[in-house]
Amino acid sequence: MLARTALRAAQLALALLAVAYLIYFADHARQLLTFSYPLDYGEGPLLAQVDQLRAGTPIWQLYRDPAAPPYLVINYPPLYLLLCAGLAQVTGSPLLAGRLTSLGSAIGAVMAIALLSGGAGGQRPTTSRPRDLGENYRLSAIGLSLLFLTVPIVREWASLMRVDMLGLCLGLWGLVVLGRPSGRRWPLLAGLLLLASLFTKPSLLAAPIAATSWLLWEYLRAPRGQRARPLGHLVALVAPIALGGGLLLGLLQAASGDWFTLHVVAANANRWDAELAQGFWQAQIALRWPLAAAALLALALAVRSRWAGTAPALLYTLAGCLTAAGVGKVGAYSNYFLELYAGLIWLVAAGGMGRKRESQDHPAHPMSRLLPIGACLLQIASLLYYAPLWDPTWPRQAGLVTPSPPRLALGRYGLWADARREADLLAAFGRVDQALDQEVRAAGQIFTDLPGTAAASGAVSRMQVFEARQLIDQGLSDQSGLLYDLANGEPPLAV
Repeated sequence: MLARTALRAAQLALALLAVAYLIYFADHARQLLTFSYPLDYGEGPLLAQVDQLRAGTPIWQLYRDPAAPPYLVINYPPLYLLLCAGLAQVTGSPLLAGRLTSLGSAIGAVMAIALLSGGAGGQRPTTSRPRDLGENYRLSAIGLSLLFLTVPIVREWASLMRVDMLGLCLGLWGLVVLGRPSGRRWPLLAGLLLLASLFTKPSLLAAPIAATSWLLWEYLRAPRGQRARPLGHLVALVAPIALGGGLLLGLLQAASGDWFTLHVVAANANRWDAELAQGFWQAQIALRWPLAAAALLALALAVRSRWAGTAPALLYTLAGCLTAAGVGKVGAYSNYFLELYAGLIWLVAAGGMGRKRESQDHPAHPMSRLLPIGACLLQIASLLYYAPLWDPTWPRQAGLVTPSPPRLALGRYGLWADARREADLLAAFGRVDQALDQEVRAAGQIFTDLPGTAAASGAVSRMQVFEARQLIDQGLSDQSGLLYDLANGEPPLAV
């Protein structure tokens, strides 16, 4: 009785904290969707690229010589750009279309995690009381999956014009439609969704690795006389990724005059720095180690209950660790942890299956009483502190220049203080951007290290500075055109 009361109290505390974070997430999304200017470096290039598409430029002609007008470096394949250009016909604003695409994708990712943890990614265990595992479990899976929206980088980027959320969502849904061993599989459709994910952001590899490894393992463990079906599933999954991906790559490379790979591959081949990677990992571990511990506990419960969905969840999480290692790339950000966080939340949500199976099959065992309480307490601990989005002193994002320590989610410097700070700063940024817009439109051509400044005003910026630097370092581009104009007394307006 005491253990049950403690568990209910912990679940209530977790639910209240989660609701506070979700309100904070919704308010952040509302503020960004009503802000009319690019907010960070990455939104600017994407906005300029979608504007080119809306002006009638064929998609393959975007991938051209970055030293020639309109001086764009296209870091990603075209799927996200095409979706945003299409949605912009409805919204009237490419920036709003991009942000809505990201927000819808974040919600779609939550739905996919809920389905995967609810059994779509693995075989449901049998139990003597199946109804107890029914509606209550599905609601629990959905509730725990919503914790994905409390992750700092998800909260930050889910409402920005960024490709990552769409790629992540497509990958997770590829795993959903792949199905479970005991049910109907759709490997061909899963392969197409994974191909779409890779043609949104090629570095999102966790879902393709997990799906391929999962089906390969099923093939290897099947008796020799029964391998035809798992082999067919594996071929149906890999074929659209390999053949479709190769065909699309070849067509885009040929249509762009051999410029496509320079944009998508060479411009992303930044130097990897071990110290930079270590700093990112230390920051994530310090803030979210309880979430990782809760995922490990949930994994132990799922293994103990012999839940077949453990394998894909674990494979996805381990693959997410591999992609997160790329955070040491110069210019990288904590978005490299997105797949790892999605995997951890998947494990936490899936752990509910193990907890219910454990409590029903072994009601008197101490583990059936203590482990659920421990899992809830760890999840609460992961939400007690949050990473502020905004610097409390300077008009900039928190941690952008100097480290910004985590703060208690509740209290004077809690979630609501950060939301109020965001409202004040966005109002100030809006006034500055409006004044800049008038100057930039009058100048025509500008030079800036903030691509959004040019894109928001429809101006041409002579160089996409960060990406151009990567190409210059590799000897794939130069500054001669810009330097020639400067030497001849034709300097663009520097912003």
